[in-house]
Amino acid sequence: MASDRLQRRIERLLDQIEQEADQQNWQVVFDLADEVIGLAPDNGDAQAFLAAAERRLSSTQSPKPEESGPSESPLATGSQPTSFANGRYQVKRIGDRLATSRQKGGAR
Repeated sequence: MASDRLQRRIERLLDQIEQEADQQNWQVVFDLADEVIGLAPDNGDAQAFLAAAERRLSSTQSPKPEESGPSESPLATGSQPTSFANGRYQVKRIGDRLATSRQKGGAR
């Protein structure tokens, strides 16, 4: 059995878990429930909240970028600029730095 102080701490954490669950903050619910289980591994309320948070997080998470495959970037779609400043500058390359050349006869 946990000491009175530890039991009060667990009760406060469980109260926080309930509030966060009401707000559907499932990552916070998961973290707090995990903390309670660290203090009291047999706590059934914390185990139930942890399981619920795991289910909710797994159903609401979108695939990670590396799992979703290559994405269409604006550069890949052919929408790169070819010039700017009313045609005074011609784009030669788009990368880490924008390389441009001044068009002949352009206004200064």
